[in-house]
Amino acid sequence: ANRDKMTDIFHHYYLKRYIDSLIENDVPFSLIMFDIDHFKKVNDTYGHQTGDIVLKKFVDILKKNLRLDKSDVLGRYGGEEFLVILVNKNKKIAFNMGERVRKITDKTTLTAVNGKKFSINISGGVSTYPMDNKEGFGIIGACDIALYNAKHNGRNQIYIYNGGTK
Repeated sequence: ANRDKMTDIFHHYYLKRYIDSLIENDVPFSLIMFDIDHFKKVNDTYGHQTGDIVLKKFVDILKKNLRLDKSDVLGRYGGEEFLVILVNKNKKIAFNMGERVRKITDKTTLTAVNGKKFSINISGGVSTYPMDNKEGFGIIGACDIALYNAKHNGRNQIYIYNGGTK
């Protein structure tokens, strides 16, 4: 009940509850929110079956390259957005992890259902509790703002939250 059916990682309801429990216990953490750039174009060009393949492959890249500790959590936040909760890890560590995933994703070749090869890019945002916000929705919002800035400024990059707003 806590997992996304397609990707078999945690879903956003679980992620929010986990963040709330960390905040309740005043445990520092960082977030990375990833979004697959131009995902709609993948679905429009290659079909939704290929879109599903992309989502599963990206989760595979995340699992293999994030090097998560037992207390860290990976989940699907929505459509093509993924959230990583890194317990007791600072912004620099989160940024470096996000960059590693971005670079690996950028070099990965995928195969559409029709056999055509293509690649994807991702954008990401990073925020840290309690530095950037002390509330659950606020810290997720800060991460979302960083992600928005990464997308707004050209995509295929990871941005750290800097206190700005959309």
